[in-house]
Amino acid sequence: MVLRLARRTSHGGTGPGWAEFLRSQAQGILALDFFTADLLNGTKVFVLAVIEHGSVRRQPRRLGRLSGPVGRRVRRRRRELVAAAAAHGVTNLRVVGSVARGQDGPDSDVDLLADLPPGMGLLGLGRVQADLEDILGTRVDLVAGELKPGIRACADRDLIPL
Repeated sequence: MVLRLARRTSHGGTGPGWAEFLRSQAQGILALDFFTADLLNGTKVFVLAVIEHGSVRRQPRRLGRLSGPVGRRVRRRRRELVAAAAAHGVTNLRVVGSVARGQDGPDSDVDLLADLPPGMGLLGLGRVQADLEDILGTRVDLVAGELKPGIRACADRDLIPL
Protein backbone atom coordinates (compact mmCIF):
# COMPACT_ATOMS: atom_id res chain seq x y z
CA MET A 1 0.00 0.00 0.00
CA VAL A 2 2.65 2.51 1.05
CA LEU A 3 4.91 1.56 -1.87
CA ARG A 4 2.02 2.01 -4.32
CA LEU A 5 1.28 5.44 -2.81
CA ALA A 6 4.97 6.39 -2.94
CA ARG A 7 5.25 5.41 -6.60
CA ARG A 8 2.06 7.26 -7.50
CA THR A 9 3.05 10.50 -5.79
CA SER A 10 6.76 10.47 -6.63
CA HIS A 11 6.16 10.11 -10.37
CA GLY A 12 3.51 12.82 -10.61
CA GLY A 13 0.67 10.32 -10.90
CA THR A 14 -2.89 11.00 -9.92
CA GLY A 15 -4.42 10.10 -6.60
CA PRO A 16 -3.90 11.21 -3.05
CA GLY A 17 -0.53 12.36 -1.80
CA TRP A 18 1.20 11.65 1.48
CA ALA A 19 -0.74 14.36 3.32
CA GLU A 20 -4.12 12.85 2.37
CA PHE A 21 -2.94 9.34 3.17
CA LEU A 22 -1.61 10.29 6.61
CA ARG A 23 -4.70 12.36 7.38
CA SER A 24 -6.88 9.32 6.61
CA GLN A 25 -4.79 7.24 9.04
CA ALA A 26 -4.67 9.90 11.78
CA GLN A 27 -6.87 8.02 14.26
CA GLY A 28 -4.35 5.22 14.51
CA ILE A 29 -1.13 7.26 14.53
CA LEU A 30 0.36 8.12 17.90
CA ALA A 31 3.59 9.73 16.67
CA LEU A 32 5.17 10.48 13.33
CA ASP A 33 8.61 11.77 12.37
CA PHE A 34 10.55 12.24 9.16
CA PHE A 35 14.34 12.42 9.39
CA THR A 36 17.57 11.55 7.61
CA ALA A 37 20.08 9.00 8.81
CA ASP A 38 23.68 8.38 7.75
CA LEU A 39 24.46 4.71 7.23
CA LEU A 40 27.84 3.16 8.05
CA ASN A 41 28.78 3.09 4.37
CA GLY A 42 28.24 6.87 4.13
CA THR A 43 24.87 6.71 2.39
CA LYS A 44 22.21 9.16 3.53
CA VAL A 45 18.69 7.70 3.77
CA PHE A 46 15.33 9.31 4.42
CA VAL A 47 13.23 7.69 7.16
CA LEU A 48 9.52 8.03 7.89
CA ALA A 49 8.95 6.64 11.39
CA VAL A 50 5.40 5.92 12.53
CA ILE A 51 4.23 4.74 15.93
CA GLU A 52 0.76 3.31 15.66
CA HIS A 53 -1.66 2.59 18.45
CA GLY A 54 -4.72 0.41 18.28
CA SER A 55 -3.17 -1.89 15.69
CA VAL A 56 -4.45 -4.90 17.62
CA ARG A 57 -8.02 -3.59 17.67
CA ARG A 58 -10.71 -6.14 18.05
CA GLN A 59 -12.96 -6.47 15.08
CA PRO A 60 -16.52 -5.26 15.54
CA ARG A 61 -18.86 -8.06 16.61
CA ARG A 62 -20.98 -7.78 13.49
CA LEU A 63 -18.02 -8.94 11.39
CA GLY A 64 -18.70 -12.44 12.73
CA ARG A 65 -21.71 -12.53 10.39
CA LEU A 66 -19.27 -12.61 7.46
CA SER A 67 -19.19 -16.39 7.64
CA GLY A 68 -19.20 -17.54 4.00
CA PRO A 69 -16.02 -18.14 1.99
CA VAL A 70 -15.89 -14.60 0.55
CA GLY A 71 -17.08 -13.08 3.84
CA ARG A 72 -14.21 -14.70 5.72
CA ARG A 73 -11.81 -13.24 3.14
CA VAL A 74 -13.35 -9.78 3.70
CA ARG A 75 -12.94 -10.23 7.46
CA ARG A 76 -9.26 -11.23 7.11
CA ARG A 77 -8.44 -8.40 4.68
CA ARG A 78 -10.60 -5.73 6.38
CA ARG A 79 -7.76 -3.39 7.33
CA GLU A 80 -6.25 -3.57 3.84
CA LEU A 81 -9.63 -2.77 2.28
CA VAL A 82 -10.18 0.25 4.53
CA ALA A 83 -6.62 1.51 3.95
CA ALA A 84 -6.87 1.12 0.16
CA ALA A 85 -10.18 2.98 0.12
CA ALA A 86 -8.81 5.72 2.39
CA ALA A 87 -5.83 6.19 0.07
CA HIS A 88 -8.37 7.31 -2.55
CA GLY A 89 -10.31 9.45 -0.06
CA VAL A 90 -13.13 6.90 0.19
CA THR A 91 -14.56 6.37 3.68
CA ASN A 92 -17.26 4.47 5.53
CA LEU A 93 -17.03 1.10 3.73
CA ARG A 94 -19.99 -1.16 4.51
CA VAL A 95 -20.76 -4.69 3.34
CA VAL A 96 -24.30 -5.50 2.18
CA GLY A 97 -25.98 -8.30 0.26
CA SER A 98 -25.29 -12.03 0.34
CA VAL A 99 -21.82 -11.64 1.89
CA ALA A 100 -23.25 -9.59 4.78
CA ARG A 101 -25.97 -12.22 5.35
CA GLY A 102 -23.43 -15.07 5.32
CA GLN A 103 -25.09 -16.58 2.24
CA ASP A 104 -22.16 -16.12 -0.13
CA GLY A 105 -20.53 -18.88 -2.12
CA PRO A 106 -16.96 -19.22 -3.42
CA ASP A 107 -17.80 -17.27 -6.60
CA SER A 108 -19.90 -14.51 -4.98
CA ASP A 109 -19.14 -10.86 -5.51
CA VAL A 110 -18.89 -8.35 -2.67
CA ASP A 111 -21.37 -5.49 -2.50
CA LEU A 112 -19.89 -2.45 -0.73
CA LEU A 113 -21.45 0.90 0.09
CA ALA A 114 -19.03 3.82 0.46
CA ASP A 115 -18.82 7.57 0.92
CA LEU A 116 -16.82 9.14 -1.90
CA PRO A 117 -14.82 12.35 -1.70
CA PRO A 118 -16.26 15.38 -3.48
CA GLY A 119 -15.36 15.49 -7.15
CA MET A 120 -14.54 11.78 -7.57
CA GLY A 121 -15.75 10.68 -10.99
CA LEU A 122 -16.29 7.32 -12.65
CA LEU A 123 -12.60 6.80 -13.41
CA GLY A 124 -11.68 7.39 -9.76
CA LEU A 125 -14.45 5.04 -8.66
CA GLY A 126 -13.11 2.43 -11.09
CA ARG A 127 -9.59 2.73 -9.64
CA VAL A 128 -10.90 2.20 -6.10
CA GLN A 129 -12.97 -0.76 -7.21
CA ALA A 130 -9.98 -2.32 -9.01
CA ASP A 131 -7.79 -1.93 -5.89
CA LEU A 132 -10.44 -3.57 -3.71
CA GLU A 133 -10.84 -6.42 -6.21
CA ASP A 134 -7.07 -6.96 -6.22
CA ILE A 135 -7.07 -7.26 -2.43
CA LEU A 136 -10.00 -9.69 -2.29
CA GLY A 137 -9.36 -11.63 -5.48
CA THR A 138 -13.05 -11.43 -6.37
CA ARG A 139 -15.47 -9.06 -8.08
CA VAL A 140 -16.53 -5.99 -6.06
CA ASP A 141 -19.63 -3.88 -6.67
CA LEU A 142 -18.92 -0.48 -5.15
CA VAL A 143 -21.99 1.69 -4.64
CA ALA A 144 -21.74 5.33 -3.69
CA GLY A 145 -24.36 7.88 -2.76
CA GLU A 146 -27.87 7.47 -1.49
CA LEU A 147 -29.91 4.35 -2.19
CA LYS A 148 -33.59 4.38 -3.07
CA PRO A 149 -35.75 4.13 0.09
CA GLY A 150 -36.98 0.56 -0.59
CA ILE A 151 -33.48 -0.72 -1.28
CA ARG A 152 -32.08 1.29 1.64
CA ALA A 153 -34.40 -0.50 4.11
CA CYS A 154 -33.19 -3.92 2.94
CA ALA A 155 -29.55 -2.84 2.90
CA ASP A 156 -29.75 -1.38 6.42
CA ARG A 157 -30.87 -4.77 7.82
CA ASP A 158 -27.77 -6.49 6.42
CA LEU A 159 -25.27 -3.63 6.62
CA ILE A 160 -21.90 -4.43 8.26
CA PRO A 161 -19.47 -1.52 8.67
CA LEU A 162 -15.82 -2.31 8.04
